Amino acid sequence: MKSLRYLVLVVFCSFLATSAVSQDKKDDKEKEIPKPKRLTLKTSDNVNLICNYFGGTKEKESVPIILLHDLEGQKEEFNAFALYLQKVYGHAVIVPDLRGHGESTKTVTNQAIDISKFKKNDYATFNEDISTCFRYLRDEVNNKGECNIDMLCVLASGYVSINAMAWTLEDYSYAPIGNKKQGQFVKGVVLLNPRKSIKGFAVNNLLKNPLFSGKGISPIPVLVAAGDGDDKSYRDAKSIYNTLKRTRPKYDDIADTTERYKKLSIWLGEFSNSAGTEMLNPKNKTKLEVFIARFVQFKILANSNEIPWVDYKKEE
Repeated sequence: MKSLRYLVLVVFCSFLATSAVSQDKKDDKEKEIPKPKRLTLKTSDNVNLICNYFGGTKEKESVPIILLHDLEGQKEEFNAFALYLQKVYGHAVIVPDLRGHGESTKTVTNQAIDISKFKKNDYATFNEDISTCFRYLRDEVNNKGECNIDMLCVLASGYVSINAMAWTLEDYSYAPIGNKKQGQFVKGVVLLNPRKSIKGFAVNNLLKNPLFSGKGISPIPVLVAAGDGDDKSYRDAKSIYNTLKRTRPKYDDIADTTERYKKLSIWLGEFSNSAGTEMLNPKNKTKLEVFIARFVQFKILANSNEIPWVDYKKEE
C-alpha cells in the first residue's frame, strides 16, 4: 500500500511540476528576485533570533511561509527549499535558527542558551520564536505590500511540529478587537515527520481541538510528510495523520488525484530512505518540494479571492 501511495504521489507531483514550468513560461515579465537577507530579530523575551529571509516577488499576492527546523537542526537545512519557493512561486519565506540553535544562542544581554538543559516548559518558548517571525512578516513585509499575511503557511520538522500546531491554535484564539483582526492568519500547516511528544510537551490535546480534528468546524488544511528513514518519527507521523484523518471529511471516492487533493483538508506523502528536512534534499529526489508547493496552491492560493490584503499598521 505504501509503494502504491508513493507511486500515485510521484505521478501527481510530476504532473504538477510540468504544470509549474508551463505556468512560469506564461510570465513574460520576470521580476527581479530579491537576494536573501540575514536578519537579527529580538523576541519579546530578549533572545536574539537570527533568520534568513527570502523576499517574495508577487507583492500582495506573495504567500508568507515560516520554515522551522527540528531540535538540533539549523536554518541552512532549508536553503535550497526556500530558494525554490521564492524563485519558482514568488513566496516570501523566513527561516529562523530557533533559540539554542545555530546562530541564535545568546540573549540580548549575551547570556548563553543551552538547549541540552531544556525542560518541558522551555520547549514551549519556541512559540515566541514563531511569533517573532510572524511579527516581522506582518509589520515589515505585509504592511509594505510585499506579501499577504492572511495567507500564512507554517512548516515545521520533527519535535518542533508540536510548536507549529500549538502556535496555530494560539493564532486562532485571538478574537477581533472591534473590526480589527488579531489572529486567524494561518491558512495551512505542513509537518515533516512530526513527533508526538518530548519530555511531556505533547501533541495529543492539540489534535483534539476542532481546528485540527474538524469536529463541528471546517479544519485547517494540514500536510503530513512521513519519511521512513527514521522508524520512530515515521510511526509518529503516520499516527498523527491517521488521528486527523479519522475525524475529517473524506473524499476517497474521487478517482481523479488532482480533484481529490483540491477537496482534501488532510494530505499525506510517504517517502523512502529519508526523514524530516532530508526529504527536501534535492539529492533524494522525493519531489516533496513540489507536493508542498501545490498544497499551498490548492489550499491557500486557490482561496485568495476570499483573503483580501489588509494593512495592519498600528494606529498612531
